[in-house]
Amino acid sequence: MKCRPILNRYFVYSLVVVLSLFGLAGCRKSKAPPPQPNAALPDLVFESVKPSRTFKGLNNATGFLFVFTVKNQGPVDAPGSTTSVRFEGGSDGGQWSYGPVELTTFHLSAGTSDTLETPIPLPQCIPLCFFTIEVDSNHQVDESDKTNNKASGTLHCTPCK
Repeated sequence: MKCRPILNRYFVYSLVVVLSLFGLAGCRKSKAPPPQPNAALPDLVFESVKPSRTFKGLNNATGFLFVFTVKNQGPVDAPGSTTSVRFEGGSDGGQWSYGPVELTTFHLSAGTSDTLETPIPLPQCIPLCFFTIEVDSNHQVDESDKTNNKASGTLHCTPCK
């Protein structure tokens, strides 16, 4: 008894042609390179706190005007977004906190900054205020780096007498 091959060469060629039609045989197509991360996106950051001043508000209450700058350090424009600020402090009467205050950051061209301000009502005696700022707090902007959107610091607020 003579053994015959199960697959003859015509069958193999036919199979290769059919599989090629469906992309299942032949040369693999090379995949497109992965997208460049962080390529040509805005990058919003907290830049600085400017000297602020105390003020007298309603009912002669003391307050503090908090002025700060947000910058787009990315290579392309950033659409409008929200920046939130939270304040905390200690006093003889215990802990004090205010916020978060949400402020609108308008469209920022590449490399430009915007100065924002918000009044902070203060209790009588808060020598140090701790602030936390988050730019693009509602995650509205597709940015090259989201890890630099938060910052915190200390301000000298209302002196104790």
